[in-house]
Amino acid sequence: IPVAHPRLFFDGPRLSAAQAWFAQHPYTPHASIGDPNAALEAAAHGLITGSAASCRSAIAWAMSVQFSCPGVSCDPARWDGEGAIVTFDWCYDQLTPSERATFTTRWNTYTADLNAKPWGGIGMEGNNYYLGYLRNTLEWAIASYHENNEAAGFLNYGLVTRWEQSLRPYFDGAAKGGQPHEGSAYGRRVFEYLTIPFTAVSQLGRDLWNE
Repeated sequence: IPVAHPRLFFDGPRLSAAQAWFAQHPYTPHASIGDPNAALEAAAHGLITGSAASCRSAIAWAMSVQFSCPGVSCDPARWDGEGAIVTFDWCYDQLTPSERATFTTRWNTYTADLNAKPWGGIGMEGNNYYLGYLRNTLEWAIASYHENNEAAGFLNYGLVTRWEQSLRPYFDGAAKGGQPHEGSAYGRRVFEYLTIPFTAVSQLGRDLWNE
């Protein structure tokens, strides 16, 4: 895992390609960030162009993402987790030390608590909560790796406990053939959830897609 950011989805060649694409297809991110898609749009704009203002708007949204999920599952983690974590990575240089510390404490707690929930845990591999929590775990581990003492443990949990021992056998068994068990609505989220974390891991030398 490189020390420098970004670590998720963009490496040097991908970032150069994105900058070349942007030169031909410029866009202005939304002025008001109210959801994870708008945050990712702004964070990508900040990363590609170096715009501190775009990153700052994405960071303001990411820092506002807080939730308490005492029940069996946690929708905000699936809805907002990727937008917040990816913003942390793509706009890392624009975060203040205080923001970095607050975000790290918060997402260490969220990640550990959500992975411990039985709903969306081991044995529910075809469930969208399972994939959402795996996505968040891998992304947070990679995004925070050199700044977070708990990141290595999260990465091991994601790649070994959830992937090698649980999800990969499921893909070779009950899910063989590639049809998501939750159908055309929730089921398609399963593949969406894998895009950024699996791409990031493949850039680091391990091809989870082909595994």
